[in-house]
Amino acid sequence: MLELAGRISGHLRSLSWPHIAAVVLPIIAGILFGVWDWNRYQNYYGRLDAHGVETQARVIAKYTGTAGNARSSAYYRMQVEFSVDNTLRRGVVDVTRRYFKRHDAPDRVPIRYLPEDPQIRELDPAMRNRSDGIAIVIIFLFIGLANGVMGIGKEEGKRTQAKGGEEQ
Repeated sequence: MLELAGRISGHLRSLSWPHIAAVVLPIIAGILFGVWDWNRYQNYYGRLDAHGVETQARVIAKYTGTAGNARSSAYYRMQVEFSVDNTLRRGVVDVTRRYFKRHDAPDRVPIRYLPEDPQIRELDPAMRNRSDGIAIVIIFLFIGLANGVMGIGKEEGKRTQAKGGEEQ
């Protein structure tokens, strides 16, 4: 194991600054994005869990569509209305396909919201399991590691050529 770590360390020392940047920058971007995404998630759902209030909302309308031309990027939304301190609030909330199919207007559904900011609300707890942020972090890390492997391979090729030229 130490031998492998030593080899990797030696290869990294032989990389040029552009190669090092190609490795380090995507990894740093992935880590920063992961921290930002986690913070955003905690700010929204953490506050909702800690201070949210549950009430009943009435489904007014349902919307579905696709973002762009990709079929896999379908979205499902419900327009609902609910009462906050004797004030009727209306809003559109993202839901999963399963939730969307189970409820129609004028069904009554539970909604969780923040009393101080009713714009922060949730109909379908399954929406929390979205892994877009994790996928983006993994892509950044993969790009950084792939750049590292390709850079090491390129340096190995240069060394092999240099040794071959010296032997002749």
